[in-house]
Amino acid sequence: MREITIDCRHLQERTAAHMYLQETLDLPPYYGKNLDALADCLSEFHEVRLTVLHPEAVPTGYGHKILQVLMEAGEENPNLQVDVVLELADTKETETTTES
Repeated sequence: MREITIDCRHLQERTAAHMYLQETLDLPPYYGKNLDALADCLSEFHEVRLTVLHPEAVPTGYGHKILQVLMEAGEENPNLQVDVVLELADTKETETTTES
C-alpha cells in the first residue's frame, strides 16, 4: 500500500494548495487544479493510504473544502484509506474515515 502524508498547513491558499497536492499526491500533468479534478483523481487511487495532518489549520475557507474532498473520497473509494490525525491536548487521536 502506498502511503502519503498531507499537511493541511499547505492548504491555505487555493493556487499553492493545488500545486502542493499535485506534487504530494503525484497527480497527472493534466490535473485541473480544482475541487472536481481533485475528486476525480482521488477516485482513481488504488491501494493508497492518506494520512492528513493538522486539519485544525483549515477550519474554514478553501482549505476546508479540500479537506472535505479528501474525506469524501475516502468514503467513496474502497481502495483509498484516509486517516485524519487530530491533536487534542498534548495527545494524538486518529480518526479513520475509510478502511481498505
